[in-house]
Amino acid sequence: MIEKRGSNAQRLIRSLSAYNEYIQLPQIRADCTHSFMMFPIVLHEQNKKDLVQHLEENGIETRDMMTLIRQPVYRNLLSIEEDDYPASKWITDNGFYIGCHHNLSDSDLEYMSDIFSQFWMTKRKERSDTSLLVLILDYLNWIVCEIPYFLVDSFS
Repeated sequence: MIEKRGSNAQRLIRSLSAYNEYIQLPQIRADCTHSFMMFPIVLHEQNKKDLVQHLEENGIETRDMMTLIRQPVYRNLLSIEEDDYPASKWITDNGFYIGCHHNLSDSDLEYMSDIFSQFWMTKRKERSDTSLLVLILDYLNWIVCEIPYFLVDSFS
């Protein structure tokens, strides 16, 4: 069972590593093993809301990562302030789990990878369009800056 979960996790790591610019995937030290009851994912910069919604809408269940700073018992007993632990806050805001069950089939894992791919391809297209616009604006700004003033004044 643990071996199959590890195999599933390695497959997810391989397929999702194409999106390392957006997500942090689990890393296992060489001298350790992991049971992968769940598969952790943490987004680098953006909130998890849009990705989690996309996964859920496509039948992939997710679970929030809940660090101790948001556990009421610890907040009350230890008087924990969330802002005092920015890394923990970041993990809570940007991290979640997907399933890594030993009964997931190859087609299940492929489907999960495809759904992630759909989401990130949309994000890359949005980012690419925005970047192109910025490049065009930067280029036009350069052109305008390089036109001698006397040429502009002659058209007025």
